[in-house]
Order: sequence, then structure tokens, then C-alpha cells
Amino acid sequence: MNAFDFINDLVETFLLSFMAFTLTYSITKKKSNFVLLWCILSIFTILSEVINFNYISLNFICIGVIFLLLKLCSKQSVYYLASVSMLTLLFLDMTNSLSLILSSIIFDIEINQIYLNISVFHLTIILSKVMYCLFIFFMYKTKKKYMEILNNSNNLWKPFCFSIFIINVLSDLIFPMVYAPYIDKKLVIQIITALSLLIFCFCYLFLEVQRKNQEYFSLQLSNNLYANQLSNYQKEKEIHQQLREMRHNQKQVNMYLINLLQHNEIEKTIQELQNQDEILNQTSLYKYCENQLIDMVVKDKISIAKSKNIKISCSLKIPETMPFENIDIYILLGNLLDNSIEHCGGDKQIKFIGYLKENDLHFYINNTIDKSILTDNPDLNTSKKDKQSHGLGILSCQKIVSKYHGAIRFTENDAWFICHIVFDINVVVRH
Repeated sequence: MNAFDFINDLVETFLLSFMAFTLTYSITKKKSNFVLLWCILSIFTILSEVINFNYISLNFICIGVIFLLLKLCSKQSVYYLASVSMLTLLFLDMTNSLSLILSSIIFDIEINQIYLNISVFHLTIILSKVMYCLFIFFMYKTKKKYMEILNNSNNLWKPFCFSIFIINVLSDLIFPMVYAPYIDKKLVIQIITALSLLIFCFCYLFLEVQRKNQEYFSLQLSNNLYANQLSNYQKEKEIHQQLREMRHNQKQVNMYLINLLQHNEIEKTIQELQNQDEILNQTSLYKYCENQLIDMVVKDKISIAKSKNIKISCSLKIPETMPFENIDIYILLGNLLDNSIEHCGGDKQIKFIGYLKENDLHFYINNTIDKSILTDNPDLNTSKKDKQSHGLGILSCQKIVSKYHGAIRFTENDAWFICHIVFDINVVVRH
């Protein structure tokens, strides 16, 4: 192995590792895993060239190594991680094939002769790496636009994963034919071109389906908001009627309370005041804040909490309109309140606080706990058996907060678990 081949192997494995971690959003937080993956892939690749290891076997070993390392540092779907692992090698094969075709056209040389012409071969290798770098750069710069719409549940990723596996096998079988002297090169070029187009079309189709799913979810959310608005209107009519009746009866209630106090019936007076307070709570206007979406989320979660004998207190001074996408704020607060309800212990209380101070929008979602959560589980991994369906809530929240350049922090204070989120409204508006 000469110096050029050695450097080429290092660059190639670096790009494979970077591509894999780019698609799983882990490179900034898992640098050690990234370096480990790069080192392992480099060792396998260099050894395979030294002992002349089978190309197809090496590809599947690399896919397995990438998958295992990604699984260690990501809570995403197994099928999603498997798809990413195969896509990294698949796009490498594709760029290698396209670079061979381009070199054959540019230098007017047969594809199977490129390997014999050292200068052309080196230029072809460099071209393939440049193409792969450009593709990684495209994915890195546009990952929020294209990747965040993907639902990482197993049901959606199973067909995509199996399809990528089949295409990957075909690619591994076809690519070595390029160097075979007895194969019709035009046919190979046509097959490689068709396979490349198939990969792009398949990926585009899948992304388009996910985009439509997101649009459908947005429509459903809009319908829920409209239904909630109608429900609130009907409730307000009923409440105004109740308030008129209460106003009519209030004089009698006051006289009764005065009479109790005159006879020093303190306990009865307190009981009656508590009864009146309960009546007032039941006839509240069902409006926890001016923002309709957050108001809807709170009502939904309060009903769930009450069914579990959990007391929720809300103090929300939120503007009627905010510069967030409805889906994002719905998922963010919904997930955090769900987690708060799920892990609520001790006195079974939840405090939901939100306010705008200067240009900073703050949310606090606090719940009582029996024992420390962060001590035994600092990463807040799910404790449920179905780890593929659960445990993505915190990950989704972190992505949404990061999308709007905010900050999220989890702390504990005595018997309380505290989640604090803050957004700079000026930054969010520019975003």
C-alpha cells in the first residue's frame, strides 16, 4: 500500500463517519464516538487492502460497525439507524461510480483502463471524494429542512430500510463489474446511472411522503384548534349563564356567611367559603392564557392529570401570538407535560409557569418526585420496555429548542424536578 492509498482510506473513512453522524445529529455531542468510528473503519479498510479482503464483505462489515456505533449514541429508531448506515456506503459507491464514468468521458479512456493509468486513477479518486464532500455539505446545510420532517418510528422506516438494503446489495454486485474486462461497459454505465437515479427518486419520494404527513398533521392541528375555539365559545355561553345565576344568589350567600360569623360558626363559614371557591373553580372561563394553542394543550393535560389525582397549577402570561410554528410548540409543551405527569410523585403536584420578560420567553414545567431522577438517569433515557416507540420525547424537545436557538435545562431542587426553557424572541423572529 502506497502513501496515496493510505491517505485515501483515511479520507474515505472520515467522510463515511461524518456522513453517518451528520444524519443522526450526534457529531457535536458525541465527538469521541465519531473519532472511534473513524478509527475502526480506517483499521478495517486498511487491513482489507493488505490482505486483499472481499469488497462486498468489507462493505457489510462497515455497515455493521457504523450501525453499532450510532446505536450507542442515538435513541432513534433501529430501522432509521440501519438506513443511515447503509446510505453512507451506498452514496459512496454511487459517487465512485459516477466519478469513473466522468473520468472515462473526460479522458476518453475505457473504465477498466483507468486503474492502470495512475494519474487518471488518482484524479478519479479525488473527484469521487470531492463529489462525496459536496453531498455531505448539502446534507449538513439542509438537514433541518429535509431531516426534521422524518418520523423516526419503526413502521415508517421499515419499508425504506429494506428497500435500501436491496439497492445496496445490487450496488455491491454491480460496482465490481466496472473493472471486469469481459463486461459490456456501456451496459454497466447504463445500469449504474439507472441505479443512481433510482436512489435519488426513492429518497425524494420518501421525503415527499413525510412532508405530506407533516402537512396532514398541521391540518389536524388546525382543525383541533378550530374545534377548541368552538368548544370554548359554547362553554363561555354556559359560564356566563352560570355567572348571572351566581350574581343573583350572591346576596343570599353573603347574608348566610354574615349570619354564621355572628354566631361564631367559624368552621361552617370556612366550609361554605371553600364550597363557593369550588363553585368558582368549576365555572372558570377555561382560559389559562391568551395563546389559544397553549391554552388547548394545558386543558388537555389538566384533564389527564386530574384522572391520575395530580394537581396542576398554571401561571401563564403568554402573548396571544408567538413566532413559533404551531406544530413545534404543540410537540414541545405536550411532550414535557406528558413527561411531567408520567414521573410525578411525592405530593403529586405540577407547576406550569410561562412569562415574557423583556425579550426572553420563559417556560417552567416542574413536578414533584419521590427520589432523584437525574442521579440515576442524567440523560433522561426512557424506562419503558418499548424503547423504540418511547424515549424520543426529550430528544424531540431538544431538537425543537435548538431549532429556535433556545436553551433547555433540567435540574432538581429538594423534591421537585425542574424543566426550564428560554427563547430570545428577537432571535426566534429572525429565524
